[in-house]
Amino acid sequence: MNPDILKKDYPALSVISSLLSIIGVLIIIISIGGVIFGITLLDGYSTKQAGIIFIIASILCGLPFSLIFIGSSELIKLMVRIEYNTRAKDQKLIRVESNENPNRTISSDKSNSEYEEWKKLNPGKSINDFYAKKQR
Repeated sequence: MNPDILKKDYPALSVISSLLSIIGVLIIIISIGGVIFGITLLDGYSTKQAGIIFIIASILCGLPFSLIFIGSSELIKLMVRIEYNTRAKDQKLIRVESNENPNRTISSDKSNSEYEEWKKLNPGKSINDFYAKKQR
């Protein structure tokens, strides 16, 4: 997938995804700073408990929140890629069908008359059966 698709087709999602990634990285940096600060507090006897609490809080809060933000950013990108690939597949199928029989025209009148004839031959069946049979 072209990385410009996200920016071109969905500029708001691109900005949101970038912000979520930046916030996730900032949380990781702040958590590392909290761990380092907690380690420096371990030197003194009176601040030893505060240092341990700082280290534990930084790890337990920083890791999950950073994963949530970075994961949300990646989910947005994933959903845009899925949409892009689905659209590309649909367009490819449309091109293949049009290349199979370029003279083929679809007329609703013709389709209705075909259905009416089929309905006479197949009483009790629905229009879904008609189209299912037609696709085979």
